[in-house]
Amino acid sequence: MATKIVLRGVKLASDEEITRMYQALGSSLRRRIIEFLGTRGKARVTEIKKALKVSTGSLYYNLELLRDLIDRDENKKYYLTEKGWIAYNLIKNGQESFLDMRVYKPLISFKLRSKLSLIFHPRWIFMIIFEAQKITFPISIAILVLSAWLCAQTRIELTLFTFSVNVFQPPWVIALKFIVSWFAIYGLANLFPLIFHGRIGGFIQMFIGLAFSITPLLITPILKTLLVSIDNFTLGVITLIFQIVSCLLLSTAIGVAKNLRVERALLIGFLIVYLNITLVVFLRR
Repeated sequence: MATKIVLRGVKLASDEEITRMYQALGSSLRRRIIEFLGTRGKARVTEIKKALKVSTGSLYYNLELLRDLIDRDENKKYYLTEKGWIAYNLIKNGQESFLDMRVYKPLISFKLRSKLSLIFHPRWIFMIIFEAQKITFPISIAILVLSAWLCAQTRIELTLFTFSVNVFQPPWVIALKFIVSWFAIYGLANLFPLIFHGRIGGFIQMFIGLAFSITPLLITPILKTLLVSIDNFTLGVITLIFQIVSCLLLSTAIGVAKNLRVERALLIGFLIVYLNITLVVFLRR
């Protein structure tokens, strides 16, 4: 039976939850972040970065690993959650050894899970991208223009998560189809979080996130341009791989832009991809 513990009037759900907290506090930088927020109350990324003298990438990565202990308000200021205050008290009172007594060894280590998360759900990268939106927003527009141009030049109908070679359509029609499908996906990426989780806002971040998420799919028209002799089967296999990558990136972008947990963002991302592919297959019958 899982043990439940009450610390200073707050109940921790189980040993597993305690273990996650202990593992999150295994880094001196993450302990310093908790201590800083516990002392400061609320702080922006720039304030934490300046106080702790840490690089932007390292800070965002470790903030992501602390997502159960910290949260961010509408003004983009980080603060400690209820569990975060428990962690803060444990650090200040020297009670980390108390947690150590309750730790079990998980099947996949915290370090390995962190690295896998970094690869398959790189939230910290999108946090950096969204923070620099004055630069990344124009880049996003450039990505869309380039994508539409590549599709038109190669006669590849890239309806985001599906593709087909269409030599009969005029280039401008193919480019227009890409833009229309992109805005359809953008609409769903904002609609589903609202319907399922009541999340609204983050529209510019979602615009930027979707643009960056589709960049792996550009490999299809690029390969078609560089390797004219490549057959459609090989191109399809390569596209499938990058479709999966794009889907994971889209889910991550949704999670960060709408402040959703990993599993919820993944469900929405895969639902969007499923609807996209189903609709395209239906229309092509």
